[in-house]
Order: sequence, then structure tokens, then C-alpha cells
Amino acid sequence: TLADAYAIQHRVVAALVAQANGRCIGFKVACTNEVAQAALQIDRPVFGRLMSQTTSPSGTTLAADQFTHRVIEAEFAFRVGADVEPVDGGHTQVTIAEHIDALIPGIEIVDYRFESWVVGALRIAADNAIHGWWLRGEPVTDWRGRDLAGESRVLDRAHAGGDAFAGASDRPSLRPRVRRDRRPTRRGVGPVRGRSLVAGTRSACARYGL
Repeated sequence: TLADAYAIQHRVVAALVAQANGRCIGFKVACTNEVAQAALQIDRPVFGRLMSQTTSPSGTTLAADQFTHRVIEAEFAFRVGADVEPVDGGHTQVTIAEHIDALIPGIEIVDYRFESWVVGALRIAADNAIHGWWLRGEPVTDWRGRDLAGESRVLDRAHAGGDAFAGASDRPSLRPRVRRDRRPTRRGVGPVRGRSLVAGTRSACARYGL
């Protein structure tokens, strides 16, 4: 069941955080649109946790071989400025926006840790919503009133010699850079003040090295 999958996720995240002496810093929300939910036969998004040890600023170089699968998604996040309390009927875009103090452009590296790319809702939930890494840009505080859905986004990838992951060393590397990537979210998962909420891809996914 989904409850069992989240119980597994809780133990997985706890072990990852303890191993790296890290901490949870927010949430990743997957399957935020009806098309993805229909494909997985679920009626709501799936969430995972953002962790400090798998979060870096834009431009950070990462070793590609630390990921099982590498799917790069230009995304956005919201920084929560006030605790979000549950309300009857759920929040709307208007009521949830009152709790947001900044928009953060970013890139997520999705890492599905099962060797076989067979995606299902329970596997996604158990595998921390297939979250691998978050590269965050600079927070944008004047985001209200903008056409977020119409904002442009650029994802640059370093490469040399025709190898998508060639870096300065002999190890393959990822060096994504963030510019801007924004879209409003419609659903929340009970975030609290100071946490970040990554809420789904803004553009087509780029899948490398498979």
C-alpha cells in the first residue's frame, strides 16, 4: 500500500541522513499533474524529502557515477515563510501563496535507485519520490504578479570530447547551472517555515547515460 511505501521511505531517509550527518530541509513533490497521476493510477501527488547532503548551489560539479539513473529536470521550488496549517477542503493557489516568501529556480537530478526503470507509484514513494539531488538557484522574492508559467528556463550541461559527462578530471561529471524556472504549485504537503518545497518539472526531462 501507499502507507507501507511511505513507511519504507521514512526509514530510507532516516538512514541516509544519519549516514551523512545531514538533515531534512524540505519536500519534493512528484506527479503534480493529472496526466502523471493517471499513468500511475493515483489520485494525488507523491512526496519525498529534500536533504541537506544532496542539495548544492547552482554550478556545483557532481560525479555522474554516484547516480544509478540520471534524469535532469529544470524545476522550481518555493521557500515557506510561515507554517502551513491544514484547512477544510485543502488550500488554493491564493491561500498557499500567502505562506510563500520566495521562489527558488532549480534543477533536480532524479535518481531511480532500482536498476530496472519500471516506474510505479509505490516504488516512487518508497524511493523518496525518486529524488537524487537538488541544485538551487538564488531565491526570488518579487515573484508575485509574474506570469510564472511563461517564464523561460535554461539548462546548461558541461561536456568535452563528445562525452556528455566529461569533466576536468578523469571522472564523468554533471555541472548543471540554474537561471530561471517558475510555475505555480497547486498542492501542499504541510511544510513549515524555513523549509523548501520542490514541486515538479517545468520543462521536458533530459535523460543521460542510460
